[in-house]
Amino acid sequence: MTIKDYIAKQKKEEPGLFAKLRSDKTLIQNLLMMNMVWTCGSFIFFLLGFLVKYMPGDIYYNSLIAGLSSFAMLLEGKIQKTLGSSQAGMMASFIITLGSIVALSFFDRHTDQIVLFAIVLLIAKSGASLAFGFAYAIHIDLFPAHFLISSYGICNFFSRRDHRCAADSGSGESLHP
Repeated sequence: MTIKDYIAKQKKEEPGLFAKLRSDKTLIQNLLMMNMVWTCGSFIFFLLGFLVKYMPGDIYYNSLIAGLSSFAMLLEGKIQKTLGSSQAGMMASFIITLGSIVALSFFDRHTDQIVLFAIVLLIAKSGASLAFGFAYAIHIDLFPAHFLISSYGICNFFSRRDHRCAADSGSGESLHP
């Protein structure tokens, strides 16, 4: 068997990416929703990283606190086993929302409550880390094995394209519009 024969046989046996997408509408719906989750998760994660230099207090202290949010990923497996993928993802999104609302409502650039602000930053950044980690984990539940790697690639492409705007969004002078 020559290489041309092998390639022709593969094309006959396995449908292409667009044929897979056209054949199942739930794949398209799941892909669009996961694309939104990936984009929002990565946008918020990187936006918080860019906002660290504009937050009250020492930039090195804030960066250290933001870096500690990576330890939340150590708890991801236990949380996912306890709550399940979808509930854990909703919990992480709730944590991000709560942290953002508290930061925007109660703090300004000249606040004296720097330690409390750092704790809110840690909670929000941990929620963003967990949300992005759960976005990876829920793919296994939503997509069939023959489309799993393609879904990772598509979501990764669009989230990377869109989270580049986080640097522009995070370059303001204060946390308040």
